[in-house]
This record gives sequence, structure tokens and C-alpha cells, in this order.
Amino acid sequence: MVRGLKFAKDQGKTVVHISAEVIDKQHLESLDQFLRYVAEFILRKLHLDTKLLEKCWEGGLSPSVKITSLFEDFILPEVDSLVIAMDEIDTLLAAPYYEEFFSLVRLWYNKGADTSEWDKLNTVMVIGTEPYLLIPDIHRSPFNVGVNLFLNDFDELQVAKLNHLHGSPLRHQELSNFYQLLSGHPYLTRRALYALVKENMSWGKISNAATSEQGIFGDHLKNYMFYLRHDTKLSNAVKSFAMGEKNIDEYVLYRLERAGIIRRLDEYYSFRCNLYLHYFRAKFNS
Repeated sequence: MVRGLKFAKDQGKTVVHISAEVIDKQHLESLDQFLRYVAEFILRKLHLDTKLLEKCWEGGLSPSVKITSLFEDFILPEVDSLVIAMDEIDTLLAAPYYEEFFSLVRLWYNKGADTSEWDKLNTVMVIGTEPYLLIPDIHRSPFNVGVNLFLNDFDELQVAKLNHLHGSPLRHQELSNFYQLLSGHPYLTRRALYALVKENMSWGKISNAATSEQGIFGDHLKNYMFYLRHDTKLSNAVKSFAMGEKNIDEYVLYRLERAGIIRRLDEYYSFRCNLYLHYFRAKFNS
């Protein structure tokens, strides 16, 4: 994202970068508070009068309509091309309004196809949780339109190189076991190498507690279970898959694949890595 924003600036575009991670809890409590924060942040970055915010926020219209009106009436007329970049957007996933917010971003994208004013706006979002897991209605999702960039899993040679660049904390046999467990998953690979080098943990300790929610992958695994519990179809599909059943709806499999839980090779599906296989099998057997 940093490189992309530099490129946008070099092209003469106006760039506003918002990190959801640094927004305090008070401004994350409701959609109204969050959108009001975003609106004021953008106005200040563009050096526009923040009194415009009060003008648009009067009345009983929804916060989505209010911020959309602010863009239409006051923000977009002041710029030639605007890029709003939001990272750490996963922060919003714990909020009850996250689907409404993503639907709003999709609305703005759709408006760009209809009016030249909205065509000035480009939105960049960095998210670590695959949105196909989060938003079942693809017509309300901003993640299946525009340009999507995905991280591919590392192959064995890349993992070996990363191990070397980290000072070779894994010996030959450990490196093989490391790859067998994580299959080159970018985040899990990086998290484990960090723990080996910076937290001075042994591979034996990491692997023995790999599927434990108290282990270094615990938060990552618990997040998956949190989202699955909110979608019965996905939860039942993962349970069936973990138990070895293959008669699962194709669209549900597709969502699980896009969510990064399973992967497809030719006509066959498998868990993306053995860590997921062992974790979900243990959870659904308990």
C-alpha cells in the first residue's frame, strides 16, 4: 500500500491515509461516530472547513447518507482525483456495523460508474481477513469489484530462504516439519519465524502448542472460529470437511477457499495447511 500511495502522489492524486488501528474506541462504538471521525479526518487532511461536517450532520438522516452528501457537496468538488487508503481495516470486524460500512464503500464504487464526480474517488483497503468469510452477500461487498491483490503462499525454497534471512533458527529436519505444518502461509510463517528469533522460542515448543489457543497462532485460529460461528453454513461445512465428508455445496467451498481456510488443487480440496486441519478437527470433535 505504501508503494501504491507513493505512486498515486507521483501521479498528482490527492491521498488521505487512515489507519483504523489508531482510532480510539470512543469513535468505533457506532457507525455514526466512526463515519463522523472519518469525515472530520478527511476534511482536516484536505484543509477544508470542519464546520461543513456540522452542516451535513444535522437532521435525522442515516450516517451513511450524511457522509455521502458531504463527499458529493463539499469534498469531491474540491479535488481532481482523491485516493482514500484505509489499513488495519480488520479493526472494524469486531464492530456490529462493519457490513454497513463495507456496503457504503461498495455504494461509492458503484456511483463512480454513474457520475464523473464520484469517478474521482478511489478507495484502497488493506485487510488481513478474507472478506468472502465476512460478507455472504456479494452484491454488498466492495471486495469483489475493482482490483484485488492477494498474497500467495510461499513455496519450500522461499521458506528456506526466509529461514536463512532470519539467521537459520530452523535446522534441516525442523525446516521440513515447519513447512509441512504451515505450507508457506505468509502470516503464519512470519509469525513463527518472529517467535523463533525475537521471542527466543524453540520450534519444539511452538509446534507442540501449535493448535492451542494459548499458542502463538491462537489469536489467528480463534478469529476464524469467531467468524465461523456467525455463519452456520460455513461452520457446518468446515466441520464436515474436517470429518472427511466431501458432499459440500460448491459455493460454500468457494467461500471457504477465498477465506483461506481450504485450497483447491485441480478438482480436489484440502485444508490450506495442516495446522488448520488439526485445529478444526480437534475443535469439532470436542
